[in-house]
Amino acid sequence: MRPEQIDPHRAIELGRAQNVDAVLIGTIIEAAAEESTSSAYALSILRQSCGLDIHSAKASVMFQAVVYVVATGVRVGNMRVPPILVEKI
Repeated sequence: MRPEQIDPHRAIELGRAQNVDAVLIGTIIEAAAEESTSSAYALSILRQSCGLDIHSAKASVMFQAVVYVVATGVRVGNMRVPPILVEKI
């Protein structure tokens, strides 16, 4: 569903039902994800060995939204959030 297809009045009603202060109606403009895995193994001693696997992930998201105050139903502005990079190891 596109943001322009969402009825702001209905979104505000849903916000009131969920007891939130504001609702955002928006879209993701850009999204990217990247994963990698690396492994390291130590020497074997007495037929025992140990190793290490490292898995990492990076994600970047940029979105644009319109913000409404639920209590008043007033549109308080537009926001465009630059790419947010999230890394997890």
